[in-house]
Amino acid sequence: MVDDASTDRTSDIVRSILPEDPRMHLIQLKQNGRTYSAKNLILKQYCKGEFYAHQDADDISWPGRFETQLAYLQSDPNTAACGNGIDEFYVSEKDKPGVISRFEAEFNEADGLFHRKNLYEPILPQGLEGFSESYERGCLRICMNGSLLFRSDAVKQIGGFDGRTPIGGDVELLLRLRLFHDLANLQEILYSRRYHQGSLTKSLEYGHHTPVRVKYFNRLFEKLKSLRRLLDSGDTDELQIAAKEDMFTIDCEQSVFHGGGELDESSGSE
Repeated sequence: MVDDASTDRTSDIVRSILPEDPRMHLIQLKQNGRTYSAKNLILKQYCKGEFYAHQDADDISWPGRFETQLAYLQSDPNTAACGNGIDEFYVSEKDKPGVISRFEAEFNEADGLFHRKNLYEPILPQGLEGFSESYERGCLRICMNGSLLFRSDAVKQIGGFDGRTPIGGDVELLLRLRLFHDLANLQEILYSRRYHQGSLTKSLEYGHHTPVRVKYFNRLFEKLKSLRRLLDSGDTDELQIAAKEDMFTIDCEQSVFHGGGELDESSGSE
């Protein structure tokens, strides 16, 4: 678990539950580097397994999520990442998702929340077909990033996330990943995403349709046009170089707490 220099009681709460499971670890950063920098940190220093997934702080993974996704990836070696259907939930109309879904929201009296299903395309074949058209219509749909299980090597080979941006790095990663691999989305709901006014996508500074986000995606669109030319030309070596990020991670002190509550005083790459 990465505490990205939070200002609440996150680290205290996590440290209190560490003794419950020796597999748990807390990486506590002394400076906020934002989400994509923190994810690169995990990929560079701690991710040793064949598969990689992340769990966003205000979302919920359903039982069986990883088992189901793992079975799919093991059955299809050409697929680099597997998402699934989403249960989008929120308290009131002002929290309503800004993303597109063909399903209508319904109010659930049992939990007092609105719920809406969202399903993404089952297969997104390698390449960038449909990207230009969907981007221009403002309805870019690939996968729900928080729900994905990735092949670790595939993500590392393209240099991880764009760690310098506070927004849009998930879409940027998926578009670069799709230059070399297929992506998939299971049509089964296995992940719940909470929408609320405090989220980044609702932020007046970084949220959907804000100038900062629009500018970032316009730059991304221009970059992908040049990558697409390399893809169409068949220049695989040059495409690998041009599409690779540098796994940027903010340089700051970190403390590592292991399951059982033991403190590792080291910082940096250990």
